[in-house]
Amino acid sequence: MLVLPRQVKIKNKSYDYGLLIFCSLFLIFKLAYADKLSFEQLFKHIEVPAAHKLFYTEKRYSLFLKQPLESSGYIKFIEPDRLIKQVLLPHKKRFQITVNEISIESETGKIIKLNVQDNPQFIIIKQLYSSLLTGNTAVLKSYFSHEVFPLSENKIRLRLTPRLKDGFIEYTGQHSSVTIDILLTANVKNNKKLKIQQIILSGVTGERSEMFFEIPAEKQP
Repeated sequence: MLVLPRQVKIKNKSYDYGLLIFCSLFLIFKLAYADKLSFEQLFKHIEVPAAHKLFYTEKRYSLFLKQPLESSGYIKFIEPDRLIKQVLLPHKKRFQITVNEISIESETGKIIKLNVQDNPQFIIIKQLYSSLLTGNTAVLKSYFSHEVFPLSENKIRLRLTPRLKDGFIEYTGQHSSVTIDILLTANVKNNKKLKIQQIILSGVTGERSEMFFEIPAEKQP
């Protein structure tokens, strides 16, 4: 449960701090259940990571793999338009996505460069993480349709579906077969903000990526 049994005294009046937190969060989730919580309202309660950076552990599943591939590292957005995914374990690998180019650098230093327009899946990744890391709701709404699913008093699932684009600008009215589930949990110690705990990308072919964000980036060594 989210309620913390701590008493706060102000001018001879006793307040249950945990109850205040619970009531505040209860209002958020009640609005979501009533389908009144807008995308913008939800994002006001999502914690923007320090330095636009998150450390992660990832599991990738495929029909062609007997065991999931596991890795860890960090994802960082650098203004104005650069997203970096740095794999640290088990082998170093660096992905960098800008407006026009994708750069993939292996542990040996070999660099492969790709054109963004030939690889729209990287556009989905870039817009997803750059929006979440900076709190940019306008960009996120233009690239994804969304649904909100309250799970409990302190957890929300945000489901995003990439919109198919014509030239990455015009919305065609169709939707992608990829779904993105974002698990948000209440961070009581930080002004009751919702924290990004997990992101799952799933495709119809059985491909799936599970990203876990369990430790705030500022606490990493």
